[in-house]
Amino acid sequence: MTFYVLGGVAAILIFFLTQRRKLMITAIPLIKQALLSQPDMIILQKADKPQWKRAGLVDKLTQELLAEGFSDAGSFAIDRMPGAFVRMMTGPGFDATAAVCDHPRIGAWVDITALYEDGRVVTATTVPKTGMPSPGWSRTFRFPGEPVAKLYSELLGRRPKDGIRTVSAEEAPREFEKAYFKHTVWIKQRDISLADLQKMVDERIKDGSEQTPYLTAKRAQKRHDSRERWIAAIGLPIAAVMLTSAYFILTLGWQAHCLRTRGKVISAAVTDIRVRKIRSRREVCEVRYSFQIENGRPGYTNRDLWREENAWASLKRSVCEDVRKSGVVAVKYDPKNPWTHELVETPGIGGVTDSPWFFVLSSLPFIIVGLFVFVLGFSALMLVLIG
Repeated sequence: MTFYVLGGVAAILIFFLTQRRKLMITAIPLIKQALLSQPDMIILQKADKPQWKRAGLVDKLTQELLAEGFSDAGSFAIDRMPGAFVRMMTGPGFDATAAVCDHPRIGAWVDITALYEDGRVVTATTVPKTGMPSPGWSRTFRFPGEPVAKLYSELLGRRPKDGIRTVSAEEAPREFEKAYFKHTVWIKQRDISLADLQKMVDERIKDGSEQTPYLTAKRAQKRHDSRERWIAAIGLPIAAVMLTSAYFILTLGWQAHCLRTRGKVISAAVTDIRVRKIRSRREVCEVRYSFQIENGRPGYTNRDLWREENAWASLKRSVCEDVRKSGVVAVKYDPKNPWTHELVETPGIGGVTDSPWFFVLSSLPFIIVGLFVFVLGFSALMLVLIG
C-alpha cells in the first residue's frame, strides 16, 4: 500500500512540475525569439529621400540637435530592417555622435553617444527602461520624453573625461554599425568579453564581409538552441518512462519476489518452519493450505472452506482473522503427524528464522534496479525542468 501511495504522490508532483514548466516556457521563448530574430549586424545605406514614418518627431529631434551645435552626417536606411531609418549627426568638436532613429514598429528616439579608445560606450537616450541587461563596458542614461538639451547636458556632465575618441561625419555610420554589432552579439552570448568583441569587429573590417563574426555568433547559438530542443522533446518522455519503470519495478517486482519466496525453507529448526508473506485473508484460505478434520478423514480443502461447502467453514474465518492481524505467519508442519497444519502467529520475519538478513538480501536486486532507474528518470526530469 505504501508503494501505491508514494507512486500517486510522485505522479501528482510530476504533473505539477510539468505544468509549471509549461507556464514558464510560454513566455520565455517569446522574449528569447524576439532577441534571436534580430540580425547580428546591420549596414547603413545612404538614403537621399528617407521615408520617415514619424517625420514630424524626427524633424523636431533634428532641429534640437542642430541647436546644440550638432552637424548633419546624412540619413541612412538599415539594410536588414525594412522601413527603419536613422539620421546620423556629429557633435561640436566631434566628441559625440547622435542618431535619430525611426523604426516602423518601435517608434522614434534619439541616442547621443560618446566613444572611448578602449571600447567603452556612454549613451544618453530617450528610450525608456527595457529591463535588458547591459554589458560592463556600456553605460546608458535614460531620459524618456526629455528634450535633446537635457540629454546632451547630462551626457557631458556624467561621461568620463579621459580617453574620448573623436568621430568624423564619415566615420559616424560605421561606428553606429560597430556599436550595434557589439551590443547584439553580447546579448546573444553573455559570456563574451570586450576584447573578443573588438577582435570580431576588426575581423569584420579586415574581411570586408559578415562571414567570420556572423558564423562565430550563430554557431554557438545554434548549438545552444539544438540542445534545448532535444532536451524538451526527448527529456520529458524519457523521464516519464524511467520513473514509471522504477515504480513498477519497486512495487510489482517486490510482490513477485514475495510470491516466489513464500513457502521456501528459510531455516530449519526442530520442526520444518516455512515463512509465507500473506497479502490478503482470502489468500491463506485458497493457496497451499489443506486443513484436515481431527478424526483423519481427508477431503476438505481451503477452497471448499471458502465456498462454505462443509461444516468446517467457520475455520476459515478464524484463520483469516489471525493472518489479518499478523501479516506474516509461520506454518509449523510436523512430519510425524501429517494431518496437522498449525498456524504460528509471529510479529515478523525475525520471529520465525534466525537469519532474517537472507530474506532481505534476496530482494536486493529489485531494490537496486528500481532505485537506479528512479535516479535516471529523476535526473532526466530535472534536466528538462531546470534546463
